[in-house]
Amino acid sequence: MPYPYVTSAKFTGGQMTFSVLVGDFQGNEEEYVEISGYATQIGGAFANIYKIVPIPAKANGSNDQPSVDVTVDPSPAKKFRKDQDVTVAIRVSKVWVTVLRVKPQTGRQPEDTVDQSSLADDSTTWDDVRQVSEMYSTSAPAGAS
Repeated sequence: MPYPYVTSAKFTGGQMTFSVLVGDFQGNEEEYVEISGYATQIGGAFANIYKIVPIPAKANGSNDQPSVDVTVDPSPAKKFRKDQDVTVAIRVSKVWVTVLRVKPQTGRQPEDTVDQSSLADDSTTWDDVRQVSEMYSTSAPAGAS
C-alpha cells in the first residue's frame, strides 16, 4: 500500500477539495483517520486542512488505492491562482479517543452550576484513564484497552 499523500486538489465554489490516499489505514470495519495539514502557493495563498473522516472498508479510489476527499475553506487573505503550483503538506493518523477522569474534589458543584471556582486552572489535572478506544463507526464494536 502507498503512503498517504494528496493525489489532487480541486477548487470549486470557493472551497478546496483534496483527495488523499489512505490505503495504509484501511481495515475490515469502518474506521476514522484524522487528516491535518495545509496547502500553500507562492504569494501567500493558504488553506488550513483539518478533518476527521471515516474510511469505509471499500473506500473510493482508482486502481484499488483507497482515498477520501477533504473539503476546506481557504484563507480569504490571499487568493489561490490557477497559474501556480500548489504545495500540500498533510498528516494522516488513526483517531484514538481517551476519556480521562477528573480527580475527586471535595465540595463539587452540581454539573449544571458553573462558578469561577469550578473552572479549570493551573492546578487542574486529568490523568486517570477511564477508557481508550479506536474510533469506529456506530455500527462497529469499539475495541477498548
